[in-house]
Amino acid sequence: MGHYLGSLQNRVKLQHDYETYILIADVQALTDNFATPERLQANIREVMLDYLAVGLDPNRCCFVVQSRAKSWVCSLTLIAFMELSQGKLRAIRCLSTMMPLIQSKSV
Repeated sequence: MGHYLGSLQNRVKLQHDYETYILIADVQALTDNFATPERLQANIREVMLDYLAVGLDPNRCCFVVQSRAKSWVCSLTLIAFMELSQGKLRAIRCLSTMMPLIQSKSV
């Protein structure tokens, strides 16, 4: 209810007067759902259905799934590799716990 009152209600109004982009932010969720991508896809679908249910119109606004904006993900990865040392990357808990799984998937 808080998300509707604090954000979505205004977005529904603004879509009639402005070019509107709605971000479905899922990149962080990739760390929790790496082994079960079907779960992530189901969550994205649920969020999209919620947005449509509150009145966001796909004919008036553009929905962007963050993980599918490949250039954004690549840019963020490049910045991370350029700015963070291996020691700092290993200290990030979600990355260090994901590494064995990533390596086993040959990503």
